Amino acid sequence: MFLCICTENDQLLLAALVRHLDHKKVEESLSTKTNIIALTAVLARQSKAKATVAEVGAMSDLLRHLQKSLQSGMETSMVVGDNKDFPEQNSALQTAIEECLMELGRRVSFTCLLLGTCSLYHCHPLGS
Repeated sequence: MFLCICTENDQLLLAALVRHLDHKKVEESLSTKTNIIALTAVLARQSKAKATVAEVGAMSDLLRHLQKSLQSGMETSMVVGDNKDFPEQNSALQTAIEECLMELGRRVSFTCLLLGTCSLYHCHPLGS
C-alpha cells in the first residue's frame, strides 16, 4: 500500500503528473506514459480532497491523450508496422487512462464541469 502525506499542494501534483505526459521524451514511450497515468490514478484514489480546477484541466488532458491513443490504434490496425508490441502497449495505456479518469471523476463534486469537458472532446476532434 502506498502512503501519502496530504499537503496543500497534493492536488497540483496530480495535474503536474498529467502535464508531464506531453514531455517529448515521455511522449515517445507508451510504457512510461502508462506508468505515469497509473501512478496518478493511485494518488487520486488515496487523496480525500475534492477536485480542483487544475485537476479538471488534467482530466481534459487525459481525454486528449485517450483520443490520440484511440486514433493511433485505429491507424495502426490498418497498417502493419514494425512494432509488434504496439497494440498491447496501446491497450494498456487506454486502460490506465480510463482508470485514472474514473478516479479523478469520483472527486469532482460539480459534475457539470466533468460533463462539459467530456462533451467538448466528444464533439470536436482532438479537442480543437
